[in-house]
Amino acid sequence: MTDTLNSVRVYSIDEERLKFRVILAFDGGTAPSTDGSYQFVLPPLTAFGNSGHYDQALIKLDSFVMSCIDNATNDQVISIELGGVRIRNKCPTLEVRMNAPSSQTALNTQSQAIATGVGISHQGNFRQLVPLRLILSGAGAGALAAATSMGNYSWIGDCDSEGVMCGNPFGGQLTISNRFPIQDSLAFIVSHAAGAASADIGNYQYQFTITMLPNKD
Repeated sequence: MTDTLNSVRVYSIDEERLKFRVILAFDGGTAPSTDGSYQFVLPPLTAFGNSGHYDQALIKLDSFVMSCIDNATNDQVISIELGGVRIRNKCPTLEVRMNAPSSQTALNTQSQAIATGVGISHQGNFRQLVPLRLILSGAGAGALAAATSMGNYSWIGDCDSEGVMCGNPFGGQLTISNRFPIQDSLAFIVSHAAGAASADIGNYQYQFTITMLPNKD
């Protein structure tokens, strides 16, 4: 006979009541959410989100997916801005930024147009670097139809990181954006045939875990 010990982590109910899961989904072709920057209102889900006892929160990006839902488009690429001109670019990673205030983050960018060794520093807000992978997601003609076509693919982000301490995001209007880190420019999905300056045709989905942090006495 084999004795098996099952270990179960017991969470405080009070701690769990301070943790919230928030899923955001945007159709890039609709105003005012367009061109890599998307606005939304995050209402308090419970009284904790609207309490003066919780001015800060730990925000963690759990999941990120972007795709093109239009079955007529099978040549989707990522458009970024370079030197004031939009181009179709290889984009292996994005910075997901949300304007929840934070003093815990920074981005330093350096490129051929910037003096090396110094760079340009950007501070504040929620920021997370998200490496991208292509996945087979199917198309209107079937999951395996035209298997080499970009129409069968979406991008997903690897989001294995700890949270960042930010101001309480509940109760206000926020903006989330996808950015190309090297240029710190907005990035979004376009049709390759339509050109880099064409309309945003992406769908973008994010899942966050937000944990309220009690104020210190």
